Amino acid sequence: MLKRLFVIAMLLLLCTGCARLVTDKSKGLIFDLTLTTRDTIDLSKYRYYLVMSLTQNPVIAPFSEYFPAPGALFDTDNSLLKAKTGGLQFYYQNYFSTWSDYIVVSQKNGTANAQLFSSGGVRFDPNTTLNSTYTASTSFTPILLQVSGNQLRLQFSLNFLASGVRVNYNLVAVEITDGSESGIVWDSIDNATPTVLMSQTTGTPFTDLTSFEIPGPVDIVSYQVSIL
Repeated sequence: MLKRLFVIAMLLLLCTGCARLVTDKSKGLIFDLTLTTRDTIDLSKYRYYLVMSLTQNPVIAPFSEYFPAPGALFDTDNSLLKAKTGGLQFYYQNYFSTWSDYIVVSQKNGTANAQLFSSGGVRFDPNTTLNSTYTASTSFTPILLQVSGNQLRLQFSLNFLASGVRVNYNLVAVEITDGSESGIVWDSIDNATPTVLMSQTTGTPFTDLTSFEIPGPVDIVSYQVSIL
């Protein structure tokens, strides 16, 4: 009797291990990002974006430009936005139409939070006039999100993208200036826009240009991306 119970217990343990293995495989490829800034990251004042494109280099609004990312609340009276011909649509025509998806790391209820916004295709529609056209994915949950000192670590499943594609990406650091979810671009990757193939690779750490003219928490000094 004891021997039979032991065998049953071992079978249950093996089955549990198999189920756990299947769950891990179901995550598919995992995007692993480590971003380092010059000073301590403060999510109550700053937001950090991982911008992706499947077809081209994602174009980023220049230094000190207003940044009303797709789906984000923004100040409709912002002087930089109002100065643009077409207002909000200017940003979609010149920037967001080169993006396919983006992830923003911010603060929610006092803790770090990551949200995925997707165009639903290969780009955000250049004719968009309402940011509310796009909403955060309700099915996205990061596998890992850690913010400690001046370093941000983010891991997430790439299941929402087709396998085998090449992903162009950029990193953007933004200061929230008007109490909404938008603000001013302080930094992005200065060198050529990096790409990563959707296959397992260990990324090389890259050093970005340092500028003491901008706040330390949004001065990106290095980053590393791997596909696990």
